[in-house]
Amino acid sequence: MQIKNPKLVSFETYRFQILPISKSIQLTIDNEVTSYEDLVEKKNQFLADVLNKPKLTFEHSKSKITLRFDGTDDNIFLFRINVLRKLKRHTPDFKEEQIEDYPAVTIAIHNDKTKQIIAIEKNSKAFAHPETVSHIIENNLNRHLKPKNLAIYIEPIYSKEDFWEIVEKYENRIKQLDFELIRPNMSNISSKIDEQLKALENSVDAHKLNLKLQSSKEANLIIDRENAQIDGLVDYASQGGGNISFKVKGLRKKVKTAKTPTEINVDEMELKNLSPQELINILKLLL
Repeated sequence: MQIKNPKLVSFETYRFQILPISKSIQLTIDNEVTSYEDLVEKKNQFLADVLNKPKLTFEHSKSKITLRFDGTDDNIFLFRINVLRKLKRHTPDFKEEQIEDYPAVTIAIHNDKTKQIIAIEKNSKAFAHPETVSHIIENNLNRHLKPKNLAIYIEPIYSKEDFWEIVEKYENRIKQLDFELIRPNMSNISSKIDEQLKALENSVDAHKLNLKLQSSKEANLIIDRENAQIDGLVDYASQGGGNISFKVKGLRKKVKTAKTPTEINVDEMELKNLSPQELINILKLLL
């Protein structure tokens, strides 16, 4: 008797970073925030306050969605988001009718300041791409964090080897390399970025740094693994610090690195039978 391999549910992983909207901090009567540094220190607590709201709601301009809070423990917040989808079915009298369906995805937000990871379940019946869900989360959390003078950015986590595979695939054809990097606020990943670039971003209160490397018309970029500056930028971006894209000779569209975010997998049957707390306990080990 052949034993079937268990069916797995995949979660794509994303990194979020929380930054003060401005260095100009307006003090409030309750002295909730006393300085820019104080706001930076309290940013994860303010996010936790939002995630803990009893009637937290998310909106989506393209579809009707519903958010459900399933529980929290040890800085991990568990949610479900469903979305209205219209399906067609055939009736016994040879007609078609529309019915409503509400497929859902599970979302886990790890709000530990040394982690700041979001895991989003892949379910194409609900959303074609988990990245769509990441945009929904980002837009809605920004709406709730704005009164605290905070902004959140969410980017996929992927293997840095994805970058080098693209470099090898299009060797001698890469004309331009674009980095869009979020100003780091996590010490455990920001060490990969050149100190001068970090200082520049911080000195002008920039949230994003756009760095373009372009060859001459007659030549191509020389991108080498031994280049410490390039390797540091790639390392930071791959850990959820931003986007990298290539302009390749002969291709009209830019090639992007973050097409395949890192995934974690959970047995489908186990997932269906797990309580929220049991799922959180598993995610603690995986995130």
